[in-house]
Amino acid sequence: MSKKNKELRKDILEERKKQEIMKCYEEIEERYKKIIEEKEAKNEKNINEKNLLAFTYYNMGKVDEAKNELEELIRKYDSYTAYRQIIYIEHQQGNLDTARLWAYECLDRFPKNTSIQKCVDDLEKEAE
Repeated sequence: MSKKNKELRKDILEERKKQEIMKCYEEIEERYKKIIEEKEAKNEKNINEKNLLAFTYYNMGKVDEAKNELEELIRKYDSYTAYRQIIYIEHQQGNLDTARLWAYECLDRFPKNTSIQKCVDDLEKEAE
């Protein structure tokens, strides 16, 4: 097999693997949506499931959907985990100012949390 054919085969295999992973994420997404729907019908909290759904969205490349879920968790439940995730997403997307705003808001809500204080400090250093 020529070098070009080997590279083509490798590319095809990588693409198949990506498609399989995406299919798994789609199944996970549907599972979490179903659990969330069931919990909402019973008026139960669904913080963990929504955090995991947001994480799934992010890994699928659905960044806006992920941020929407996290913002809802912050509004409804003041979720520390949601704050951490949205700070991470904004930072990874290159939105340093937005990440810093979320970090400061989180610090206001959880002022004794040394982990978020370190996050704020790190973001400030990076902004310099």
